[in-house]
Amino acid sequence: MNKQDAERITTEYLKPVYGFALKRCRSLQDAEDLSQDIVLRIFTALLKREDIVDVQKYVCELVRHGKLQPPAEEQKSALSTIILRK
Repeated sequence: MNKQDAERITTEYLKPVYGFALKRCRSLQDAEDLSQDIVLRIFTALLKREDIVDVQKYVCELVRHGKLQPPAEEQKSALSTIILRK
């Protein structure tokens, strides 16, 4: 897909992706970080593929089946809490 089409499609999905991230994160900062990661993954995937028939379905699959890990700081703090409790 060309860059202009990928940018247009990615822009269309900014708000839905942010809403998705808000539902899964504990803070606004984490939701912003997660949505930024997702949007970047969508954009790069769209640039690499030429054979996407249903863009909405493709984007939903990327979001749903992507590796949605919490930010590294949250993982570290959770690990610290577990270690300190022992």
